[in-house]
Amino acid sequence: MDQFETKLRAEIDRGQDRINQERARIEGLQQALDLYQQNAPHRQLATVVQPRSGSKFAFVLKQIERSGKTGMSIQEMMDAADQAGKSLKRSTIRSQLWHAKKQGQVHQIEIGRYVVVEPHGANGAEPDEQTADEGEAPTSAAQELPVQPTGEV
Repeated sequence: MDQFETKLRAEIDRGQDRINQERARIEGLQQALDLYQQNAPHRQLATVVQPRSGSKFAFVLKQIERSGKTGMSIQEMMDAADQAGKSLKRSTIRSQLWHAKKQGQVHQIEIGRYVVVEPHGANGAEPDEQTADEGEAPTSAAQELPVQPTGEV
């Protein structure tokens, strides 16, 4: 073996040693990560926020629930809150209703009228049925469309 070949083989051996050291380091890091994940407390990234038990909107939800299948309009919600000494702004109720609707707590039975969602559509609303907001077309699993006569047979 000549001198050049010896130097190349030595360099290759040093490179292999560095690779082995890095593999061992990576393996140790992976083991540490696995151990940490097994023992670390699990964090919830997203939580569904329920209204506080004493919140004004919890009162409003209870009033909507008591209204039954007829539901309540935003004005009726405001009036009920005022009568109970829990003054709420219209914009606050609208915002809370939007979030409650998104979370599936309330259902809009017609424009501006809401009911509390019960399991399996017990309030008359199908779970997959959605009532349209202003400017949106109504959508449901079985939407009926009027039939237009064409005169063709």
